Amino acid sequence: MMTRLANTLYKFMFITFGRILRNGLIGFYRNRTISVSAIVVMTITLMIVGGLVYSRAMLKHVLFHVQNKVDVSVYFVINAEEENILKVKDALEKLPEVKTVTYTSRDQALANYEEKNADDALALQAIKEIGQNPFRASLEVLAKNSGQYEAIATFLKSKEFTQEDDALIDKVDYADNKEIIARLNSLIATVQRAGLVIALIFILISIMITYNTIRLAIYTFRDEISVMRLVGANKSYVRGPFVIEGILYGIVSAFIATLLYLPISIYIRDYVSNALVQFDTLEFYMMRGFFMGVILLFVGIFLGMVSSYLSVRKYLNR
Repeated sequence: MMTRLANTLYKFMFITFGRILRNGLIGFYRNRTISVSAIVVMTITLMIVGGLVYSRAMLKHVLFHVQNKVDVSVYFVINAEEENILKVKDALEKLPEVKTVTYTSRDQALANYEEKNADDALALQAIKEIGQNPFRASLEVLAKNSGQYEAIATFLKSKEFTQEDDALIDKVDYADNKEIIARLNSLIATVQRAGLVIALIFILISIMITYNTIRLAIYTFRDEISVMRLVGANKSYVRGPFVIEGILYGIVSAFIATLLYLPISIYIRDYVSNALVQFDTLEFYMMRGFFMGVILLFVGIFLGMVSSYLSVRKYLNR
């Protein structure tokens, strides 16, 4: 008896949902002309959301490459003995924060300068006129991540070394690199905040337009709704098709927005590659396009569902 009742209830719910879905599809097709504005605005909104994903990925990519090139440069006094410099190098390599330490001797620094300025006779002549090697030995310290450079710089300035070692170190160059990373992190945060504000504005606009589009659809079918309520249809049954219609707006908009990012990725590919370090927008789209499409789909469905639900609820509560 209970099994038969459960099966009957299941069939009733399935049939009811099927009717709601069918009516929603019919309503979406009938109102396709007035739905264009809602779909256009929602597509723009979803493209802004996708733009946030793109901009975040690009800036994070730049930050990653900058962090990999940033290091702590340790310069030694001219008369520093190589044996003592290598002691400092060994001490640094024992730190858990340090990834690599590269030693450049005075002779190697001079050779690097001459190689770099091989076509600049004036620069080479200036070195010869000095009469001695003006370059200092140095260590380039690469940390395991950018947040550890401060600790390394502090270690080099601490009393961990003897007075003799302190006299060896002429300069620890990190402040400029630290400022570059701080500025880039600040830029990323600013872009994300500005993008979020713009996205929220368009989300509100999208909800308002979809809300009014659904209200117009309700007005068009007001006689049918009145008949449905007279014969005992509950609010969920009346509301259902319009919510489905709003969800369809979101699905169509997400599909259009995801497709539009393909030609956009191709168009801006060269501009972005020239401006940023090895960031290929087309490759990013091919690798992350599906994931981004899923995000836009969920956002679109949410926008359509919320705006249509609010619109129908206001009408039914009159």
